[in-house]
Amino acid sequence: MALELVGGAFLSSLFQTLFDKMASSEVLDFFRKKNLNPGLLKKLKILLNSADVVLDDAEGKQLGNPHVREWLLQLKEEIYAAEDLMIEICDECLPTDIECESSSRPRKVMGFTLPAFSETACEKEIEPKVQEIIETLKLLLEQKTHLGLEETSVHNGPYNSQRLLATSIVEESDVYGREDDKEKIIDLLLSNDDSGNTVQVIPIVGMGGIGKTTLAGLVYNNDRVSKSFDVKAWVTVSDNFDALRITRTILQNVEKSGSQAHDSKDLNQLQEALKIALNGQKFFFVLDDVWNKKYNLWGDFMRAFETGARGSKLVVTTRDEKIASMVAPNVRPHQLGELSDEECRKLLAKHVFCNRSPSAYPNMEVISRKIVERCKGLPLAVISLAGLLRAQPDPKEWERILHADIWEMPNNGDVEILPSLWLSYHYLPPHLKRCFAYCSIFPHDYEFSKEELILLWRAENILAIQKGQSPQETGEDYFNDLVARSLFRRTPGLIYVMHDLVSDLAKFVSAEFCLSWDEYNSNTSKSKARHLFVSTKISDIKEFEALTQAKYWRTLLAPKWGMKSSLLSVAQSLRVLSLRGYPYPDLPDSIGDLKHLRYLNLSSSQIKSLPDTVCNLHNLQILLLSYCRLLTRLPNKIGRLINLLHLEVRMTPLVDMPDDLYKLKSLQFLPKFVVGENNGSSINQLQKLLHLYGTICISGLENIVGVGDIAETILKDLKFVRELIFRWNGRSENSDLELERVALERLLPHTDLRILKIQGYRGTRFVDWLGDSSFSNVTSISLEGCRRCRLLPPLGQLPSLEELKISEFDELERIGDEFFSSSTSSTIVPFRSLKKLNIEGMRSWKEWSLTRAYGEAGVLPSLTHLRIWKCERLVSLLPGEPQQQTHTPFPSLETIYVSLCPMLETFLEWGSFSRLQSIRIWGCEMLFALRRSWDLQRCTSLTSLELRYCFDSSVGSFPEEGLLPTTLTSLSIIGFEYLKSLNGRSLQQLTSLESLFICHCEQLRCLPEERLPPSLSFLRIHNCPLLERRCQRENGEDWHKIDHITRVEIRGEYIML
Repeated sequence: MALELVGGAFLSSLFQTLFDKMASSEVLDFFRKKNLNPGLLKKLKILLNSADVVLDDAEGKQLGNPHVREWLLQLKEEIYAAEDLMIEICDECLPTDIECESSSRPRKVMGFTLPAFSETACEKEIEPKVQEIIETLKLLLEQKTHLGLEETSVHNGPYNSQRLLATSIVEESDVYGREDDKEKIIDLLLSNDDSGNTVQVIPIVGMGGIGKTTLAGLVYNNDRVSKSFDVKAWVTVSDNFDALRITRTILQNVEKSGSQAHDSKDLNQLQEALKIALNGQKFFFVLDDVWNKKYNLWGDFMRAFETGARGSKLVVTTRDEKIASMVAPNVRPHQLGELSDEECRKLLAKHVFCNRSPSAYPNMEVISRKIVERCKGLPLAVISLAGLLRAQPDPKEWERILHADIWEMPNNGDVEILPSLWLSYHYLPPHLKRCFAYCSIFPHDYEFSKEELILLWRAENILAIQKGQSPQETGEDYFNDLVARSLFRRTPGLIYVMHDLVSDLAKFVSAEFCLSWDEYNSNTSKSKARHLFVSTKISDIKEFEALTQAKYWRTLLAPKWGMKSSLLSVAQSLRVLSLRGYPYPDLPDSIGDLKHLRYLNLSSSQIKSLPDTVCNLHNLQILLLSYCRLLTRLPNKIGRLINLLHLEVRMTPLVDMPDDLYKLKSLQFLPKFVVGENNGSSINQLQKLLHLYGTICISGLENIVGVGDIAETILKDLKFVRELIFRWNGRSENSDLELERVALERLLPHTDLRILKIQGYRGTRFVDWLGDSSFSNVTSISLEGCRRCRLLPPLGQLPSLEELKISEFDELERIGDEFFSSSTSSTIVPFRSLKKLNIEGMRSWKEWSLTRAYGEAGVLPSLTHLRIWKCERLVSLLPGEPQQQTHTPFPSLETIYVSLCPMLETFLEWGSFSRLQSIRIWGCEMLFALRRSWDLQRCTSLTSLELRYCFDSSVGSFPEEGLLPTTLTSLSIIGFEYLKSLNGRSLQQLTSLESLFICHCEQLRCLPEERLPPSLSFLRIHNCPLLERRCQRENGEDWHKIDHITRVEIRGEYIML
């Protein structure tokens, strides 16, 4: 049965982009004004349509027929050539009202030379080029019958991501059939190695897609494993065994504070630093996806681990048994086998039916069982198919997938393409296919963020913008779809990677047009490359000459690379240039000659300034300058970049903004605006940038030195901005109080704001708009370092406020009714949505002072999380007095954390706390002294209690009988300086207790004679030297008191499992 595709071929999206450009007013006007033959465009479109109808059949047959694949590649090359030509014409037709100051002479900067290009396309060459493309297309179309290509019907309806996005993205923990494997690896990690080696290497071997990385991840994140080692680190190794990078990554994990050694490019220096850092440390490292077979590289690499403690472990995952034997010659590798069909069915059901019973879909359940058999026990195959099946909830489509020809096709050449992955790709809509294929530019195991990839897609103009959506929103929909289809895999920290087999699929689809170039494929032909990722240094002139074969670059990504002389001499078509981590302080002036450039990434580079000629890049849409630690100013004429949409300057120490920034009328993203010294009026430029969205941090507000510096309501019309940060720097003693208030008054935001942060405000009172109920969409507010303010604004009037942080109000002594409402007669429930309240560093705050009645709802009726930290004069945690019946404090409270409040006396003595589940009390001396008045028995849902840093000499025994509620399942006693004994009778009353943690109680002598509660399943003792000696396995004096406990951990090591 021939494969009928729902999505359509990858080239279809290229065709549509080309059709749009051919029909654009720029191209049509250019042909008319230059007296060119418009009939050529008509002929070109007819030929492209003729090719389009056989694309789906060709794409399905290319795996089994290399001639069809070659035909597709030639067709793609002609489409790219036509698109290049149309883009050239469109760029020539852009407005010419921008002054261009390009240098006619190349300038050499630190070995990096850029050419001076011609300014206009050669009009006489347009017609011959179009005619040449037409003739080539005719020849290609003549071959389609000989190749057996047939016209197919493609369901190319409008793209709708809603159905797919309605399901949840599967978490990494959703694993089936690996419990035994996991336990075996954990046993090896926790067992003692009798070989006498400091480090035991544990290899995990299995074919691609079998789940080696997933298994290693399960073990790496296991609590028992984590607590058994002093340090751990994960490194993805991939094809290139870069000992320098691997050692640096491990060192950064071991020395989290960082050091100069981290930046060294000398392997010996890094290894010496790592030896010092690991001295006496018991470590656990994972080296994932190892391909290196050179024993000398492995031996040199392992020398750095000699100083670690006995029992250190190193897990290595690899597909190759020979590599497993090399890294662990005397250890039998753990062979990871295929899943059973039953386990695969469970995995598929989890991903497709989203925890609903497959029996609810009887027709689909039968088909899914047959599809699972096709996966041959490979988890990656199951998961990739699940994403496809979830997007096609029609039994007929499932039948087509089951009987697709691809299951029977042989592999093509050296590339192993899983049929399930190929089907997942085949059923993508055309625009998603192009976005996925673009990712082939990344090398194996390359880590990318959602934002990074979306910006690249935008710059390449491969997003089909949906009506009513911004490019960013469309990009996010595409990205989320590819994640949901398991083509992208999320790692910790919102970073994503593609599995090697998925990456191979993308590289197969894009063929020679997207190329990741490094020392392993330096011989690959680059003449057709449009998109190039350079991940190695070019040290040989022949390598450099080979690289310059690519004459039609659209993308060049060269992170952390100092470029060779004249590299961009062939880069006239370049649209995307990434020099992230560029190691030199200057860029050449001639970079301004890259007239088609839409994307320039200089993030994390060493540049000190940008040349003014950057402002000649009038096509530039995206300029990334984050983490440029030496860059303090932007070019003065940046306003000439009239097409700039995205200017990223986070974590770059800018001291001011250019005076013509306001000319960037199309600018949408500007996360930071700095008001410069002696240039306070520059802030008024913001009122002209009406398309800004997302987050803006406005810093340097102390540089507004006069009322005339700031216009009224400069932010009110920025209706797409969702988060605002206002930041004053420096001391506040000599500030003009009236000026501070006026400045904040004129920073009035649009009422659709969601998040507001005010930092370092130097006035004594806030303005009226802060807390006004018209800001009904505000969900989060943070007021920090407003040291002179004595009253809080009426934030209780904000109906949607969910999170609130208040810190470092040095002169505020009381929180009163004004915080809840500005009106004494209001019937609105104050803070009706507030769930999280964080109050910290309030050194003068003494009390709540509420006089009004707050009705049945109570004070802060929705509050679930309360954190109070370092409020040194606070006496009472609760508002009001117990004899008052005017309100109930915090009726919905679930967790409370109180720390470093030495004068706190009253805690939870009145009110109802039936929902309270967790309490943490740190360093509150007076509160500990009055602990008998806590009355925690009223907290009927309390399960977790952590008490830390008690320096009261009267606490020699703890806890007193009746002090703690019987509902507790977890109890932590930490830093009790004078504690000598535990009250056994009291602990026996805790009949639900499952976990007990005792730490830094250096005078604690022994466990109670009454033994610990029988319900206890986990006992952890750390830094209690007297007690630790008595709890040694078998021969400890207190061993008989704990031998019934399932898990016992003494000083980081498990002695019972």
